[in-house]
Amino acid sequence: GRRVLLPIMMGILAFALSMITSLSCQFMTILPVQKNHQVFQVGPWRYLSIYKDYETCLPYPSDIELDSFFMISRSASALASCFGGGLVLWMCTLTCLPHTKLSLNGLGICFFITSILQLFTVLFF
Repeated sequence: GRRVLLPIMMGILAFALSMITSLSCQFMTILPVQKNHQVFQVGPWRYLSIYKDYETCLPYPSDIELDSFFMISRSASALASCFGGGLVLWMCTLTCLPHTKLSLNGLGICFFITSILQLFTVLFF
């Protein structure tokens, strides 16, 4: 019952932050080599487009070539968000249903896998 309330709150926060960073277009800033060039801000799924004084997040064009590291990062971010959301739902059911210590250990292992997927998002981006 009460043993899973703190992990539920932390899981919801982690899931929300995962979704925000995955869908953000300001996940990483690419600084220019020369001072007179534009600074780029990109995310796994979108990039920041600046036109005059107006900023908007746009999806990447379908004809853009993405390297394998970028694709690994995108896949890991999607898997981590989906898997993390499922784990939060699983934790919410543990407040109502009887659970064993083994199921809580399995939940911890699944959260560890989710954190590894988030690490892949950062490493390969």
